[in-house]
Amino acid sequence: MSDRVRSRINSAPSDETNSETVDDIKGDHYGLLWELFAYVLEPALGSAQRPEDLVERCFAFLEGVASSVSTSLRGNLDVVIEDYLSGSLGDTAYPFAGPAFQAAMVRNLADQGGDHPEEWR
Repeated sequence: MSDRVRSRINSAPSDETNSETVDDIKGDHYGLLWELFAYVLEPALGSAQRPEDLVERCFAFLEGVASSVSTSLRGNLDVVIEDYLSGSLGDTAYPFAGPAFQAAMVRNLADQGGDHPEEWR
C-alpha cells in the first residue's frame, strides 16, 4: 500500500462527520470521492478480512455527503456510485450505508434503468 493511500486511510473521517462538516470541503470533490472508493472502500469491501471500523467511518462520511446541501457534491457522489456500486460491490456496500446514501444508491440504479435488489427495500 502506498504512503499516499495509507495517509488517506489513517485520516479517514470519524463517526462525528456530518453534512455540515462535509459542506466545508473545498477542492476537487469528485477526485476525493473517487480516491475514497478506488483506494480505500473498494479494497476494503472486497477483502476477506474486511476492516469494519474503516468501512463504517467511510460510510459515515459518505452519509454526510449524501445529506449535503451542495448539489455539486451530491452530483459527484452519484457519478462515483455509478462507477463503483452499480455492480456486485453495491450489495456488499448497502448494509453499511446510512439512509441518505442508501437512497442515493437506489436512485442511481433507477436512473440507470435498473432495479434494486429486493433486500434493499
